[in-house]
Amino acid sequence: MSARIDCCIAATVTLLGLVASSRSQVLNVNFTGSGGNTYAGQGALTDPGNSTWNNVTGASATYSDLVWSDNTPATGVSVVTANAAVYAAGSPSISLFRGYIYNQGAVSGSITIIGLTPGAEYDIYLYSGGNATTWATIFTVGGISSSALSTTNTSAFVNGVVDPINGNYVMFLNQTAVDGSLTIQVRGASTYWAVDGLQVALSPERENSPAPLNVNFMGNDKNAYAGQGALTDPGNSTWNNVSGVSATYSGLVWSDGTPAGGVSVVTSNALGYTFGSSGISLFQGYISKQGTSPGSITINGLIPGAKYDIYLYSGGNVTAWATVFTVGGIGSSTLSTTNTSTFVNGVVDPVNGNYVIFSSQTAVGGSLTINVQGPSTYWAVDGLQVALSPERKSSPAPLNINFTGSGGTYTGQGALTDPDNNTWNNVSGASATYSCLVWSDGTPAGGVSVVTSNAQGYSFGTSGISLFTGYISKQGTSPGSITINGLTPGANYDLYLYSGGNATAWATVFTVGGTSSSALSTTNTSTFVNAATDPINGNYVKFLKQTAVDGSLTINVQGPSTYWAVDGLQLALMSVQGTIMCVR
Repeated sequence: MSARIDCCIAATVTLLGLVASSRSQVLNVNFTGSGGNTYAGQGALTDPGNSTWNNVTGASATYSDLVWSDNTPATGVSVVTANAAVYAAGSPSISLFRGYIYNQGAVSGSITIIGLTPGAEYDIYLYSGGNATTWATIFTVGGISSSALSTTNTSAFVNGVVDPINGNYVMFLNQTAVDGSLTIQVRGASTYWAVDGLQVALSPERENSPAPLNVNFMGNDKNAYAGQGALTDPGNSTWNNVSGVSATYSGLVWSDGTPAGGVSVVTSNALGYTFGSSGISLFQGYISKQGTSPGSITINGLIPGAKYDIYLYSGGNVTAWATVFTVGGIGSSTLSTTNTSTFVNGVVDPVNGNYVIFSSQTAVGGSLTINVQGPSTYWAVDGLQVALSPERKSSPAPLNINFTGSGGTYTGQGALTDPDNNTWNNVSGASATYSCLVWSDGTPAGGVSVVTSNAQGYSFGTSGISLFTGYISKQGTSPGSITINGLTPGANYDLYLYSGGNATAWATVFTVGGTSSSALSTTNTSTFVNAATDPINGNYVKFLKQTAVDGSLTINVQGPSTYWAVDGLQLALMSVQGTIMCVR
């Protein structure tokens, strides 16, 4: 195509009297510029069976006698352009991009749509493609700006949020026509801006898709991501690829490519950076700040009061970096890993973990806020996924907790066996609330958390079963507690509690529901042994059919002698007959 010419004329485009009774009434406008190349066909806003466009030069004038995409008269609708320069772009494959209105980047233009139904919501699709790469167009509606469109692509319609390199259109969804008007500001991020056309239609009634909302923070990199995340959604792989630098990002889509009407992501106190070019491209760019300078990410436009699952990613950082997320007052484990080759849950594997899960989070007022900070030098966020939570049920798989203290992680079977499922939540266990947990089959334990009190973490050694290489402990006369919240109120559970590998002078006594166990005092770490059967080598005890009053179970722990120690626990739902449902 030919280069775009220099001009310093401000542009204003006004649409008057637009009234549409249904989504089928789409108003399509092609700015032919000086080329006179008309367009007929589908746009990114598809309207099957209807393909009529209003082909106008876009030069300063009033355009009336317009039609809807079904070729019926758009009575009372007119388009007024003012101070708009026009030009022909050549012969792109999609003729919509063969002409345009434009101006210098520093000269702002506007498109004002008036005469709409006051208070009604509209979807707007705005096109800019086939430009020289030095051109960049930014649209602003309702105070929210789009990503910059700067592409030579004219062969297919590509969403600029999904693919910043080839994107030639952006969407502004569910925009309220206050007093019957909508205004689109347009400017250039560099030398020039250009507008090839637009589509506008009444918004359909918004429904929150069961598909996730996937957001990749590219930072100052343009490596977009498309594919599955840790929150899998087979058959759907669309991500919103945005810089993430402090701003409001709208015009988003669900992972199935359908518009996420009214949903936006707001980042605060965030700068963009590039990490590298290896591994999963989701980790090649990120937003970051110093650890002592917290940032936030807010997702707006969700269903008020509904529950959502949030997956948050931070990987590929130098080990001196560490990221902690907080949602609803609960903090995640710390992510500090160079791993970018595969998705790993940071609770299951603290060394290689590059994501954490916050399950069943309530969207108060339709919003969810994620606070992020670093306990050390810097924090970094690579992306997120959010989806409506499935109806939460207590999994038939156990909840496995390994208190790593300062020791190692564990994966495998416990005394409460669950063939084919061997996932453990590896947490330090030091006094805190631990959420983002998973069942032993790897599925999120939505809403379940473990709270430890009066507990410090220690390391025992490296021999035997790694479950026993780390633990929480305190002096025998200083009792601690472990509370499991978010269970099914009134349901019965089995608890397996572990304490092994201690010096023989140590002894641990557990109390649940007023009943106390025998004292565990053993050096055995090579095999799981029930202390009720073998008091000498026993390293676990069982509390069966414990009722979760108000959805909680509390375990009190103390030592009759020098110190007490807890290495981990398992919990599983009981059936009515008292059989452990998790045993296959």
